[in-house]
Amino acid sequence: MATYITYILYSELLNRFYVGSTTLSVQDRLKYHLSNHTGFAGKAEGWVILFETFFLTIEDARRFERKIKKRGTQRCLNEL
Repeated sequence: MATYITYILYSELLNRFYVGSTTLSVQDRLKYHLSNHTGFAGKAEGWVILFETFFLTIEDARRFERKIKKRGTQRCLNEL
């Protein structure tokens, strides 16, 4: 059975959060972000994994990701 993960990264350099979902381990996904990636997460090195949670379906993982983004990452972290 596949596991789906919603995660939160933090970059001190950018003073920004990154919220995502993946089927990979968060460590493997972070390696992808740091290796020649041109998206937002590729703009900074030194991302730190602040949070990860597991789901049985990708729909649930993405739903939680959207909830975090809508509510605000810092606010959600404070509530956890």
